[in-house]
Amino acid sequence: SMGGRGDAPQLIIPSLRGDEGYMTLSSAFVDAGGLDYTSLPPITFNARGASAVDVADVDGNGYPDVLFAVHRKGETAFSTKSPLFLGTPLGMRETPDHEFPTTGASDVLLRDLDGDGYKDVVFAQERKGTDDYAINSTLFWGSEDGWSDLPDLEFSTSGATGVVAADLDGDGDLDLAFSCYRAVSTVTQSMVFLQNASGTYGADPSYSLPTRGARAVTAGDVDGDGHVDLVFANSIYQGFAETASFVYWGKAGGGYENVPAQFQSSGAEDVLLEDLDGDEDLDIVLANQWDDGLNRDIDSF
Repeated sequence: SMGGRGDAPQLIIPSLRGDEGYMTLSSAFVDAGGLDYTSLPPITFNARGASAVDVADVDGNGYPDVLFAVHRKGETAFSTKSPLFLGTPLGMRETPDHEFPTTGASDVLLRDLDGDGYKDVVFAQERKGTDDYAINSTLFWGSEDGWSDLPDLEFSTSGATGVVAADLDGDGDLDLAFSCYRAVSTVTQSMVFLQNASGTYGADPSYSLPTRGARAVTAGDVDGDGHVDLVFANSIYQGFAETASFVYWGKAGGGYENVPAQFQSSGAEDVLLEDLDGDEDLDIVLANQWDDGLNRDIDSF
């Protein structure tokens, strides 16, 4: 808990930029009771230019810790640090307890991937320059002493925008899937990295899945066949925002069907899987940004 009197979850908002540029503080809003998120002052974090956030109890003290992915610190300044704030009985710390070196980080995962009891950190990194998407994503293994100053492993992604951890091949270990926005063009490969028997990952992908400017990925058994599927939010194809997003069906023994299922989207920026109607089937929720005319007054679905 970060304070407040209500039972509803806190809302943590990573702030990329405001009117003054990439200097806007990220914030958390707490429930004062009855889903009232406006009566109490927000908790602010010294995390500017942030594009994503994840929460876990890193130090085991029973209080949530907050890690931001910082995308950039200026219009062309993508090399920066992404901060971790530890929770305490008195609330959140004002200054970061740890900072990870990142470059154009667009998503972050705070999870015990190898089952050793320590939280590991994965950053999906999108770009290192205005039009330069040739940047790897990174993993920092957690340990009793925290994390290394430099990544323990780099994944050969390009333009990575999202990352999800799930047991994708049914062996009981957590694997990683990255959505990738761009390499040479937005018709590019998103990637799956399977955890191996040694409890680590290779630098090169186990599977490459064609996507169209993918901005996010999520995992779940969409069709109920017992295999984990991957859903990608596609944002652009051959200059058009009104393009299909993809479901790659998981197969027995691992791998994916060659041809994805398609469903309409419009400049999709994010995707979630949730049973919205209580029928025990996963439904797909898409956040759409704009249409082919760059009109942002459009529905998500």
